[in-house]
Amino acid sequence: MVVTRRTLLKATLASLAMPSGPARAGVAQPPLLFGTTPVILDEQAEFLARWRSYLETLLRRPLRFVQRGSYR
Repeated sequence: MVVTRRTLLKATLASLAMPSGPARAGVAQPPLLFGTTPVILDEQAEFLARWRSYLETLLRRPLRFVQRGSYR
């Protein structure tokens, strides 16, 4: 069986969408933190905003990109 990157990404995102414990009514989930490279160009900001919106819809929870100042 050949596993593509897209298939692997979908499986990973699906596992993140699963609740890790019993859901409590009225309690908002904390955002899922997604690390990015420290080199994000200005023209990529619009793409990241659209991708965040897509992932939040897919995962049904808030998502926040975290960008560090270095690769460390």
